[in-house]
Amino acid sequence: NVLTIPLDPEVADGSWHTYTVDFERDLQSLIPDAQFKEMRGLSFRATDLLLDNMKLYPSAHTISGVVKLEDGTSVAGAKVSLSPNSRTLQTGADGRYSFIVAPQQSYRISVEKVYSTFEEQSISMLESDITQDIVGTMQNSLMLEDAEDVVLNAIGLPVGWSIFGLNNTENPASISVVADAEHGNVLQLQGKGRATGYFLRNPDSSWWENTTHPVIAWDMNYSESPVMIVYVLTTDGVKFFNYKLQEENAVMSSNGANHYIPAFSVANYGAWQTVTRDIREDIAGLIASGGLPVGTKLTAIRGISFLGSGKIDNVQLKK
Repeated sequence: NVLTIPLDPEVADGSWHTYTVDFERDLQSLIPDAQFKEMRGLSFRATDLLLDNMKLYPSAHTISGVVKLEDGTSVAGAKVSLSPNSRTLQTGADGRYSFIVAPQQSYRISVEKVYSTFEEQSISMLESDITQDIVGTMQNSLMLEDAEDVVLNAIGLPVGWSIFGLNNTENPASISVVADAEHGNVLQLQGKGRATGYFLRNPDSSWWENTTHPVIAWDMNYSESPVMIVYVLTTDGVKFFNYKLQEENAVMSSNGANHYIPAFSVANYGAWQTVTRDIREDIAGLIASGGLPVGTKLTAIRGISFLGSGKIDNVQLKK
C-alpha cells in the first residue's frame, strides 16, 4: 500500500531545510493499529532537488506547545521558526505549534507576530518529547506612519500608501516627505482638495484587520476642510467612519454604512492638532443616535484614508 503524507510547502522555497520524519508516528496517524517493523529504503521524486546528511535515528521527539500572550490568549497565525533546522510553520486558531526533531540536539525557537514581542526559547539536549509554551507581550501602541525611514514603492509612493479619486495629468496628486519646524519629517498630501484621497493600509496593500487596538490617533495640519475615513469591521458589517469638522457636523449622523462624526475644529486651521478616537466609544455614540443597531461591537480596524491636502504625522493604533 502507498500512504501519502504531505510535506510542508515551505520545504520548496529554494533554501536548505532539515526535514525530520518519524515513520512510526506517520504510520499510526493513518493506520492506528499498524506497527512499524523496519525501514527498507528511501526514494525521491522531484526535479532540482539537492540532498545531504541523510541519517537514521532509533527514535524522534516532538517540540510542541502554544503561542500565547500574558493574559493567556492564544495567538493564531504566529510564525514559529526552529533552528538549526530552518523549519518554519504558522500557528493554528488554537495557537498550537509542533515540530518533529531528531533527539539529543539543541534547538532554538523564535516567534514572529505583528504587534507582539516574543523572546527566543532555547532547548538543550532533547531526550524526550518537550512541551514548551511561548508567552509574549502585546505592544500598547503601534506606529503605522511617522514619516521616518520612508521607503518608496515602484510608483514612487511611500510603502503602504495609495492615491484615489482625482489624480491625472491636469490635477496630479502626490505624497511626499517634507521637513516641518514642529514635527520634523511629516507627510505632505497634495491634490485637488477633498476630490483626492490618500489611503494607508499594510505595506502589501492588505487591510490592517487589527482586532487588539481599538483606538486610532493621528497628527494633522490642514488649511482646508479635510475628511478622515476610518474603515471599521463590526458585528453589523463593514462601516466607514467619516471624521469631519465640528462646524460641518454638529452631531453624529449616518447614511447606510457611512457614519459622520465631528472630530476637529476650523479654529485650528494651519496648526498641528492631534485627533484621538476610541472606535468603541464612537460605536456607542452611533448606537445612541440610531445610526447603528443596539449591541453592535467593534471587530477590527481595517485602515484609514485622508481626503484633502495637508500634512499628516504619527498615525497609530492604541490599546
